[in-house]
Amino acid sequence: MYDKQIQGVSEKATAFMQSYALPGNIRELENLLERAVLLTEDQQMIKLNALFPQKHEHDAEDVHGSTDLDRLVTEGFDLEQHEQQLIMTAMQKAKQNVSEAARLLGISRAALDYRLKKYAMR
Repeated sequence: MYDKQIQGVSEKATAFMQSYALPGNIRELENLLERAVLLTEDQQMIKLNALFPQKHEHDAEDVHGSTDLDRLVTEGFDLEQHEQQLIMTAMQKAKQNVSEAARLLGISRAALDYRLKKYAMR
């Protein structure tokens, strides 16, 4: 495919793929693999970041992954408290610049502004 000799799929990528629930059909899997081949150099293995560019290699370390999340939920995780702490940290890093903090958090400025007002942080 694409005049490339691919050496296979890395262990991390394979493990992540086995735990990933494809929300689409076989066409989605075909598209995923085709993109990975395009992003992989000739004579190399397909790595996790070629399959899922939005994922980082360290995300795959916990591929069966819900152990930390399970622990958080069973130990009485307070989402609002953690959200407030995350917002405060982003605001500090952004030197109180709401637009910059929103970029750091990966949300819109309006969404961050809403949360700041919701938690009376502004």
